[in-house]
Amino acid sequence: MIDMITPPRDSILEVRDLVTNFSTPEGVVRAVDGISINVRSGESVAIVGESGSGKSTTALSIMQLIPPPGRIVGGNIIYKGKDLAEFSEREMEGIRGKEISMVFQDPRSFLNPLMRVGDQISEAIELHFHNNRETVKKTVIETLKKVGIHDPEQVARYYPHKLSGGMAQRVLIAIAVSCRPSLLIADEATTALDTTVQSQIVDLLRTLKDESGMSLLVITHDLGIVAELCDRVYVMYGGKIMETSDVRSLFRNPQHPYTKALLKCVLSTYEYKDKLESLEGSVPDLTRPPIGCRFHPRCPLATQECREREPPPVRTGESAYAYCWKATST
Repeated sequence: MIDMITPPRDSILEVRDLVTNFSTPEGVVRAVDGISINVRSGESVAIVGESGSGKSTTALSIMQLIPPPGRIVGGNIIYKGKDLAEFSEREMEGIRGKEISMVFQDPRSFLNPLMRVGDQISEAIELHFHNNRETVKKTVIETLKKVGIHDPEQVARYYPHKLSGGMAQRVLIAIAVSCRPSLLIADEATTALDTTVQSQIVDLLRTLKDESGMSLLVITHDLGIVAELCDRVYVMYGGKIMETSDVRSLFRNPQHPYTKALLKCVLSTYEYKDKLESLEGSVPDLTRPPIGCRFHPRCPLATQECREREPPPVRTGESAYAYCWKATST
């Protein structure tokens, strides 16, 4: 289904009708099934949903990092007016790290245990800028300071095993922002951290965005992080977008039953809750996705129409849409 939302003129990223599939012995997994999103210059946007909803696959598709047997089979990924879906691997090497960077969930899986921290940061800088050694070393120290690393000269000489979880994530962020990208994608960047460190990383991402003017695309299942960090949000389920809105409107007046169910699972500043609820059921098998609305097997409001026909986007507010037959149109 084509997203009817017209992207604003200052969009730095426009994903249009993206389809990413994985071929498996059980069938073709439609991990991302025709979604459209946009990110404006200097904006923080979230894609939120349960595990298996297609959030991370969307991020990897933007970066052209889909592992086999996955592949992008349709759509456009427009970055600053150019379609990354048409770029060769060599052209994408000039984009990754320099123009668009990504921070992942488990930093220890992405830091080389055999390389010092400073060398791993300098590697990215040298790849894209070819600066002399002294300039690179200075940039490494400045970047470590920027991400809140105390005694950066000492930490630059560390191997990753000497870093705490929070420090390792800061180093991974340092690598990602060392070349001053225009867009940073944070894929569950706080999930593996304790609550205090999570809050520190969220504050760091906000500060980096505000100071540099870069755009931020946050991939998360945590609506608390969305509330703290983001301007707009896309709610994703079963490979499709269910709802999009500015964050404040989404929390105060969600329109899609899936969004409402997610919000019941988290603490809210807008209403008192005696207890948190859980969302029953599980995400659909995307080799055989449900006909009609993807959420209807778990939706308490589902009708026959929901089971038979895919809902069109319903405008629910300024730049807000819900893909639901029961959404209230403005």
